[in-house]
Amino acid sequence: MSDVGSRIRAVREKSGLSQNDFGKEVGASGRKISSVEGGATRPDYELLSAIHAKYATSVDWILTGSADFVPLTPAPDQKSIHKLVQEVLAAVETEMMERMKEEETRFVAEAGAGTVPLYTIEGGEEIRYQRDRPAASGGERTGAPPGLSDAGAFACRLGDDSMEPEFRVGDILFFSPAAEVESGCYACVRLEEKSTFRQVFLDEEIVRLVPANRKYPEVRVGRDQVKGMFRLVWRMQRF
Repeated sequence: MSDVGSRIRAVREKSGLSQNDFGKEVGASGRKISSVEGGATRPDYELLSAIHAKYATSVDWILTGSADFVPLTPAPDQKSIHKLVQEVLAAVETEMMERMKEEETRFVAEAGAGTVPLYTIEGGEEIRYQRDRPAASGGERTGAPPGLSDAGAFACRLGDDSMEPEFRVGDILFFSPAAEVESGCYACVRLEEKSTFRQVFLDEEIVRLVPANRKYPEVRVGRDQVKGMFRLVWRMQRF
């Protein structure tokens, strides 16, 4: 078990929840919680934000162990929870992304991480596919983030402003075919030979592709039109 995983497990055990129930509270599957606690995968931005907001737990403590653990403080009602989430995300995003960037830099320098293919998504070159994964490329590559061992993983540099303010032009996004795609997560969605990066909402027959920047339209496509979905598992923010 990794130190990060053990600290997330401490938060869960303090809440008295199973991995499945804890996952429901923070928008993740029980399998993902188990994988993170066991050190097989690293917690992504969405999971860290949810744990911080739901359990008032320091992200700095989760990632490094250097800050004091903040006890559980349940919000009195749903409005308070929503307000708390908004305030927390606005307050900690910059600090959290800087911490994750520092950890990525240290990992690559000290652990000799591997590399993955790097493409451009939205406003750039098309991503070519071979069956259900991007085709091998002799072009640009980038270092893989900590814990990303999936052989089919790939990265995309965001080429337009369709996902601002959550994501910015130049951010490098890492996707894993092995990660479970759930409604509400961010994903690279393959439509025929082209791909788009959007927040996805899954209905029985429809997939909604929602941009963060409201000047771009929401797109609804049938499930049969979607050739593949690859979940965002890591983000390297452009500073």
